[in-house]
Amino acid sequence: MREGRWEEALSAIREKARVTDSGCHEWEGYTSKAGYPQTHVDGDRRAYVHRLVVEALLGKPLGKHPVHHKCANRLCVNPEHLQVTTHRENTAEMLSRQALLAEIAELRSVVESLAPGHPVLGKVSGMVA
Repeated sequence: MREGRWEEALSAIREKARVTDSGCHEWEGYTSKAGYPQTHVDGDRRAYVHRLVVEALLGKPLGKHPVHHKCANRLCVNPEHLQVTTHRENTAEMLSRQALLAEIAELRSVVESLAPGHPVLGKVSGMVA
């Protein structure tokens, strides 16, 4: 893949992505240790695929601006699920999402402690009354 040849880059990226039921285009190629899609650009340099997608759409390099996954799926390279953001906004969204997930886990544990057959259990996804 060559940087600056945007249509060629997008085509190559599409070939290595699988569309999920949620509309994510999940990368099926190499990923970093942190789980982000990567590919080789210009022969030897590794680049994050989600950043390449946005650069291709904008027709220019992003510099140091982060790209946020609105879908919270690191493997997703769907242009509709990606947005350029600031480091501050990206970090704030991530911390907010982590806090929400922690709250959901805490509430789930409370609901799971209810006696079997409790009517609330039938209203909670994935639980049996």
